[in-house]
Amino acid sequence: MKIKKLIIIFVILITTGCFNYVEINNLVIVSGIGIDYKDNKYVVTFENLYQNKESSDSNFATGITKTATGDTIANAFDNITLSLEKNPYYAHLKVVIISSEIANNHLDELFDFFLRNNDIRNIFSLVISKDITPQEIFNSSSKYYPVVSERIKNLLENNIYSNYISKNKYFKNIASNYLSGEKNITLSSIYKKDDELILGNLFVFDKKKVVGSLNQEQALILSIIDNNKPSSIIKVPCKIDSDKKLVIRIYESKTKFSIKKNEYKITNNLSAEIIENSCNINLENKESQKHITDNFEKEISNQTIDLINYLKIINSDILGINNKYFVKYRSKNSNYFKDKNFKVDTILNINKKGLIFEVKNDNE
Repeated sequence: MKIKKLIIIFVILITTGCFNYVEINNLVIVSGIGIDYKDNKYVVTFENLYQNKESSDSNFATGITKTATGDTIANAFDNITLSLEKNPYYAHLKVVIISSEIANNHLDELFDFFLRNNDIRNIFSLVISKDITPQEIFNSSSKYYPVVSERIKNLLENNIYSNYISKNKYFKNIASNYLSGEKNITLSSIYKKDDELILGNLFVFDKKKVVGSLNQEQALILSIIDNNKPSSIIKVPCKIDSDKKLVIRIYESKTKFSIKKNEYKITNNLSAEIIENSCNINLENKESQKHITDNFEKEISNQTIDLINYLKIINSDILGINNKYFVKYRSKNSNYFKDKNFKVDTILNINKKGLIFEVKNDNE
């Protein structure tokens, strides 16, 4: 009797499976998607992965693009499938590139489509194409970079700590900020120069439109304020008109925000190390320590103040100051970040061969 039961169980195990299981060979793997809007039509481009038959490496893939248009994003997606020999598979989607037109005028439709689509996991990177269409970017594959979406993913991931303009947040995080309104969103950008794909400025939004952008220096200061485990490089000249510089790398940031009715205060508590001392400064000398702390404190504070003032001018609350005010006082004030005065307090701890010193400064 026991033997019969075992035979029945064995037969069930080898003859049954998942009803919705689809063989991978029957799917087209979509690695990248581009979305543009021209002539009242959405232009959608897929970068699909195919095995390179000329390669002996079974994992080696090349990207082949397909493009279609539609009255809606969903309609354009459906039209692309008419030219695909297999069903599209989105589990390996790495990047979605949108044009400036989409970024400025069609974000609602974009977020609505991707959040409603159960076939697409929202863990891809979202970037803006600068001075070039998403389709042109995906058509820029080469012998050395056969899959453009993989190349862009690597650019974003390899630069997240050393260059904050990559700010490689997944779509779900961006969508959360966009829909909740807790803070204005930022998006990385990419452009093409001499056949090379290069990360551009970090675009910042006011609600649903691009209102400005941050260069590398501004983005690095944002990484300090944003508590994103920065690897920000800060430089100060040895002397006035000197080409030689003292360089530190900030590797830890613990920023706090103090919200009051008439002003807010940003306190940067930073840990750093000296990575270049072409000034030949004696780091154990107290006067030298004071010189270093004074200069770096001034530089970081001034750059922070300049960044906040710029964001106030373009009215982009990417730090979520207005929401912090609402959380504290339960009173909505959409102009709080822009209209109120602010202070910056920097606490800098530099560690160099056991040498740790601290400096504080308060600036209007």
